[in-house]
Amino acid sequence: MRAHLTGLDALIEASLPSRTDMQKAHLEDLRFRISEALQGRTVAAGPPVT
Repeated sequence: MRAHLTGLDALIEASLPSRTDMQKAHLEDLRFRISEALQGRTVAAGPPVT
């Protein structure tokens, strides 16, 4: 699991320069969540989108 998350984080990091606005914000949030998961922390999801 850790190897998959680490690999996914690397792919996301590599794609960031070509992304803009909301895509970039979403990917940065994913990187944060991956980092927290790798450190053994949980991140609560935000409120549901309506």
